[in-house]
Amino acid sequence: MTAYLEPTLAPAREAEVLSAVKKIPGVGSAQLVSRDAFLSNFSKYFPQLSDAVSTLEADTIPRYVKVKVSGENEAGVQSRLQTVHGVEMVELNQHRYAGLIGALSTLRKLALALIGGMSTALLCILLNHFKLGSSFQTQVRKTLSVLGARPSHILLPFAIEGLIEGALGGALAAGLLLAYGRLFESQMNELFAAIGYHPYHFELLGLALVLAMVGTLSGMTGSLWAAVRIAKR
Repeated sequence: MTAYLEPTLAPAREAEVLSAVKKIPGVGSAQLVSRDAFLSNFSKYFPQLSDAVSTLEADTIPRYVKVKVSGENEAGVQSRLQTVHGVEMVELNQHRYAGLIGALSTLRKLALALIGGMSTALLCILLNHFKLGSSFQTQVRKTLSVLGARPSHILLPFAIEGLIEGALGGALAAGLLLAYGRLFESQMNELFAAIGYHPYHFELLGLALVLAMVGTLSGMTGSLWAAVRIAKR
């Protein structure tokens, strides 16, 4: 389990807290992770973010004692840890890992949702292409040509149809991104709160708009490309 120290605890008193934790019956071992040690470990695994984290106020950087329990009296050790002066919160390891696993699971679902959304947009384009290649659409094009319609007039309905289909696919991908992204954000912020971090807001609206635009343009482009191929037959 992990015992997080109070943000206002003086660094000189960290050793006193560690000593008090070690004296609790049932504690097999205890290791203090100071702010400097936390920053060192963080920069080791996340070097691209280490500079930003090091500029945070000292009170926002967590300090904690990693505790290993000997025996089966985990609940008793947790209760005693919460009475130690200088300890703000005690967290069981399974709770921390459950939050992390849940966040990673949501991230996986988010990636699958994006793939599914873009695949749907691509499927709309392919279906539109095959539909344009059907004998019915070919007959419509020939009829319009006989009636004197210009090539641009013939392609316009196909472009609008492809635009709508692409927009639907792009909107689906964007909607899935926002839905799963917000769920992932809430789970990550629960995890951040558990380890003493401030909540973080993921900027997803811009990416969602890009996905919607890409789907729309892809649908229109695919529709026009298919119509031009038919027109050359």
